[in-house]
Amino acid sequence: MASKVEASNYTSGEQREVTVLFLDVTNFTAASHRLDSEDIYLIIDEAMRLLVDIVYKYEGTVDKFTGDGLIALFGAPIAHENDPERALRSSLEMLQVLQPLRQRTLSQHNFDFQVRIGVNTGLVIAGRLGSNLHMEYTVIGDTVNMASRLETAAQPSSILVSFSTYQRTRPLFNFVALPPLTVKGYSEPVRAYRPIQVREQPGAVRGLPGLRVPMVGRTEDIGRLHAAMQMVCTQRQRRITLITGEAGLGKSRLVAEFCEDLVRRQIPHFQGNCLAYARSRPMWVVAEMIRNIVHITEIDPVDFQISQLRAFLAEHSLEEKETLPALLYILELLPSEEMQDICIDLRTEDFQRRINQRLHQVLSVFRRTPYVLVFDDLHWVDPVSRDFIIELIQTSEDLPLHLILISRDFERLTAIRPIVEACAKKAATFQDIRLHALTVDESHLLVSRLVQQTSPTIAELNEIIIARAEGNPFYTEEIVRMLMDKGGIIVDQSDEWVATSRAKELIRSVPGTLRGLILARFDQLNPEQRRTLQQAAVLGRSFPARLLAELYNGNVDTLLEHLIDLTERQFLCEDAGTAELGFSFRHTLIQEAVYSTLLKRERKRLHGLVAEVIKDTTFWLPEEQAEALAYHYAESSDPDKAIPYLNDEGIQHPLFRPANSYSHPSPHLPGD
Repeated sequence: MASKVEASNYTSGEQREVTVLFLDVTNFTAASHRLDSEDIYLIIDEAMRLLVDIVYKYEGTVDKFTGDGLIALFGAPIAHENDPERALRSSLEMLQVLQPLRQRTLSQHNFDFQVRIGVNTGLVIAGRLGSNLHMEYTVIGDTVNMASRLETAAQPSSILVSFSTYQRTRPLFNFVALPPLTVKGYSEPVRAYRPIQVREQPGAVRGLPGLRVPMVGRTEDIGRLHAAMQMVCTQRQRRITLITGEAGLGKSRLVAEFCEDLVRRQIPHFQGNCLAYARSRPMWVVAEMIRNIVHITEIDPVDFQISQLRAFLAEHSLEEKETLPALLYILELLPSEEMQDICIDLRTEDFQRRINQRLHQVLSVFRRTPYVLVFDDLHWVDPVSRDFIIELIQTSEDLPLHLILISRDFERLTAIRPIVEACAKKAATFQDIRLHALTVDESHLLVSRLVQQTSPTIAELNEIIIARAEGNPFYTEEIVRMLMDKGGIIVDQSDEWVATSRAKELIRSVPGTLRGLILARFDQLNPEQRRTLQQAAVLGRSFPARLLAELYNGNVDTLLEHLIDLTERQFLCEDAGTAELGFSFRHTLIQEAVYSTLLKRERKRLHGLVAEVIKDTTFWLPEEQAEALAYHYAESSDPDKAIPYLNDEGIQHPLFRPANSYSHPSPHLPGD
């Protein structure tokens, strides 16, 4: 992360959604007057080292130390789609890891070392401040202030989070809702929540709470899963199904529906999920699978987990002497010293081979009956787990096993490429399911099930939701969730669903959940590719490559390489049927999320440059050129230049330009 910050051009700043964590030691000032300065320094130094390790474990960054505390950021400079979850996991782990230090300082210095933590999620300005003599990366904005106020309001050894953080993590943690708080600098009471622990059975972060909508548009795909399972049951031989698609198309939902039928048929099935913040932990997804099989969780007491492992080995007549140490290693239940020694041994092929042999024994205990293993989110798979899955593909043909592998589509050429190649070699028993966006009719059906069309305003709004989501079920649900949470859709006194006056404004924004999902991928690009995508976002949903080249301060061949690579990474797609080479953002919400990272000053500068280029060239027909000039000048630092180009209908926003061509007029939202 440090090298990425150094390599990137953050001096101009970006607008980001970030989760900010404030931590402060309670009663520090009183203790510093009473204790020796060196003792205070050693205590704080030890605490900060422990805390920093946790922040980096969850791929956050330390913004600054405050003498007796720290400020950590999750989402800047590197975004992840689950930054609020990472921040809360860090917070809970911080309280836990500081307990031994607290007990020691209490006994040695009569100082009860406790901390308070405040967490808030929202928009900030992120970038470097200062001069060449002293420059620091930091974030600025009201989001930071609120995190500080929550920390101040928290009780010792507790955490307070804002509603925006709670909203994004409520299915994952147990919370206590507090009475609204009166905090300094805010006229309205603030809603706050205290996270207690990670839920033993986490719920789904995606979708509308309390509403389970029947799956739409996946009948053929689920039929293929059932057909493969039938072959496993009748022929008693392994089948492999690879399911890929872009985020939000329903890969995990498809498998969940399939597994519900397995439960009714009493067919054993077990699942392991890769985690984005666990890629540095070898065999994580395999460990998750083992816990599922043995019926334990990561938060169970260590003694209980070990006793359950022993009972499982005895039940299935597996030798404990050889197998138990392997399982303890995979589940990270060995003492830290032994783990370090084993991690050194892990570099040898013989050690990993022995571990894999024991795992095969455990995963083969159901060879007398058909069963299913599901490895989900393989785009986050750690290298050691990936190698094991490849070996499982190569060696499990004689098992009555349906092996289901799930990943995002764009990683077929990168993270999961070795797995895809291994599957392809087993063509006779392998099927490849690639999910695509819902059709317009399927989208109408989905939206009608999410929002009851009991009023004309809802019917009109639903059409806009369908257009915005572009066939992505997750995007559809998150747009509806945002409208409900923020008062764009309400149920009136007559129990009718109605769209409020806020709906039009809200529908133009990108929900925070989707912005994080998109920017997590955006941050994986190199600085040149990021800049290219930001400049393209200023041009609109669709753009001619020749126009983007006018903004690009480099070799045109290099620009084309960037555009091709961004197309392969599924940010862009090449326009077909246009007079010259052109590209479109794959989804309008991708374009808007990338556009939102630019500061207003930089947006104005780029819009002004675009307008000057358009005025002196012929990218559009005359009437369409006037529309484009009106928009770009209006968004520039000199909006008066837009006046000569305004038409009777007003400025039409290129953010809503259709994907098929940059030469078509833009549709208005209802009521514009």
